[in-house]
Amino acid sequence: GQFTLLVIGGDVPADAGSFDVPVHVDHIADPTDDLKARYLGDAAHAVYLIRPDQHVVARWSHFEAAKVKSALRRALGQE
Repeated sequence: GQFTLLVIGGDVPADAGSFDVPVHVDHIADPTDDLKARYLGDAAHAVYLIRPDQHVVARWSHFEAAKVKSALRRALGQE
């Protein structure tokens, strides 16, 4: 029932879940080879913003709070 910020590989910044709406942070620190192939490609890590209905809103190579906030506003029809 809330947005999810999926972090695959890399570290999770302290402010990763600090937004105007509830955002669950899920971190896969050590992804399997299958997960790497499917969700990372050649990248070392990735960050996905996922709507409550499982639709992927956006994907980034690393976490940037401003970009996540903007994507949340677009997904909520505020931008």
